[in-house]
Amino acid sequence: MGFWEGKKVAVAGGTGFIGTELSLQLAELGAKVKVSCRDTVVKNPGWEQRVENRDEILAKGFSVWPANLTDPGKAKTFLLDQEIVFDLSGYAHGVLGHLSNHFRNFNDTILPKLSLLGAAKECKPDLFVLTSTACVYPDRTDPPTQEYEAMRMDPQPAHDGYAWAKLMAEEQAMRLRNEHGVNAIIARPWNTYGPRDYFYDESFAHVIPRMMRRIMDGKSLEVIGGKQTRTFCHVSDLARMFILMAESENHKDHPYSAYNLGSEEEVTMDDLAGMILDASNMRSGCFIVRKNEGAVGYSRRLPALDFLKERISPHQIPSRPLQTGLRETWEWLKNGGN
Repeated sequence: MGFWEGKKVAVAGGTGFIGTELSLQLAELGAKVKVSCRDTVVKNPGWEQRVENRDEILAKGFSVWPANLTDPGKAKTFLLDQEIVFDLSGYAHGVLGHLSNHFRNFNDTILPKLSLLGAAKECKPDLFVLTSTACVYPDRTDPPTQEYEAMRMDPQPAHDGYAWAKLMAEEQAMRLRNEHGVNAIIARPWNTYGPRDYFYDESFAHVIPRMMRRIMDGKSLEVIGGKQTRTFCHVSDLARMFILMAESENHKDHPYSAYNLGSEEEVTMDDLAGMILDASNMRSGCFIVRKNEGAVGYSRRLPALDFLKERISPHQIPSRPLQTGLRETWEWLKNGGN
């Protein structure tokens, strides 16, 4: 019998971009997946896609638990009798959505995580996976960025509220681990893209869905900066990394278990724009407009995956070429998200 067969797994934020893909993969492996679904009556950014994701997983017979996980009592009820918990609660926006919403982003991120960490203290799951972010790292690091670089300096200011909330949740997760014996680990996903991402309001979207949405709408392709570099991991590859990380040997032998999860294929924003035009067959039919010649956010981002590779054989770590993933994502969007 496989590791996940019959295992009770709770996925907080399981109707989000990453959470939906993770839930589907876990179910395919035989896990009994319980998914939290945020109140979709509140029209926060991303609610349209969450409704579509919720309907998709309901159609597959998932246990969907509608609740506001900022309520400690509801968070505890959600975690009762669960063996493994993946906390993907909260919101994640592109840099434009982070720049002017630090107060709201901090609250939306920290509040459900504090409730879930408190519930884990009482419910004692075998493993609690806190999802953090690569935004916790300062701008001035020497790529590839190692996990210990977090908290060495303040996070990059463009992501201030969101990043500090994640860092505070990380600190509380380590207190849960060291003071209360809960096997808590930290996942730090780097830039992720793919089907079920947020393609609606470009002011909140991440860079790839924002560019694709503009092409779909017949608009010029805006590139902010251009020379700054990023890596992009397909969401199905990222979900697989979450699963492999959770499957790996017991994490309690490390006092601080944080894992970078992402791709090592580094591209400039100019190159990314060209790859998206190629994926959409719009190389000759779309104008590129550059805004803010200086890079917005980090000048260069590249994760070190050494710690992950210590626990997981490198050949097991999925690594889909970016151009392939962009074509798949474009086809998904072009076909109406199916």
